[in-house]
Amino acid sequence: MDIAPYATVIDIYRGKLLKKSNGIMKVIDFHTHIFPPDLVKNRSRFLDDQQLFCIYDQERATMATLEDLLQVIEEDDLQGAVAMGFTWQVPLYAEMHNRYLAAAYEKSEKKVWAFGSIALESGSIPRQVAAIHEMGLHGVGEISFYREGMKGDNPLILRTVLEEAARYGLPVCVHVNEPVGHVYKGKYSPDIDILYDIVKEYTDVPIILSHWGGGLLFYELMPEVQAALSHVYYDTAASPYLYNEKIYRMAVDACGPEKILFGTDFPLLKSRRYLESIGRMVEDQSDRSMLLYNNALRLLEARW
Repeated sequence: MDIAPYATVIDIYRGKLLKKSNGIMKVIDFHTHIFPPDLVKNRSRFLDDQQLFCIYDQERATMATLEDLLQVIEEDDLQGAVAMGFTWQVPLYAEMHNRYLAAAYEKSEKKVWAFGSIALESGSIPRQVAAIHEMGLHGVGEISFYREGMKGDNPLILRTVLEEAARYGLPVCVHVNEPVGHVYKGKYSPDIDILYDIVKEYTDVPIILSHWGGGLLFYELMPEVQAALSHVYYDTAASPYLYNEKIYRMAVDACGPEKILFGTDFPLLKSRRYLESIGRMVEDQSDRSMLLYNNALRLLEARW
């Protein structure tokens, strides 16, 4: 029986994701967030950090630990996940977070890769990125500017992060909001023109622009932009809150499936909120495999 159209390629649940006729479609969640248990239990002690306050000042803003993430990896049959760091104001908190993230790879039996956190101190960025490298973390980011957006020293900080990441062969993830639409906690103007001018200069750094790059991916329909951003990836994090499901098909058409990384923004959302839509909108099995697994594995294994 010919099942080439994969009309039943997605059989979500109970507890099993993205099934096909010959087994489980492999999935790596490239955008998750975990924090040390002490911070999760006692977040009020850390809310003097204004970056953290912008996102996590209320208890309903869920925080997760490594154990929470491992439980989801098991329940949803994921091959692994990338735990993103956080962009702090307080250097001590960034260092604490990085120690926790650095231990995650071995504690998870190599199921959780981790990117390193930074603190927004322009003068100490080289030292911070060097420490991320020395700790064995797999990248830098998610770089975010919740308080001020692309203002003040922040463009310089981003440039310095990219320059130092290139020194060590580390990929960098940058948080990018869409410039229009509804307002929500932590949303800031992405100044996409400024962002574009920065990221196009660092072609030797794999750069992941989260949340579809705030829409920057659609400018890859311009040949000169596509050429300038050949080193840039886009992740799917928070898509159900931002776009209708056509985003997956349109993104594949705009920038190509080889540049898209599946990410949920866990614990904000879990895989099930994405995979049915991806199955409907991305009909080609090879494209789905790239988006859900192959691109992530290639990027992570480029250095390890």
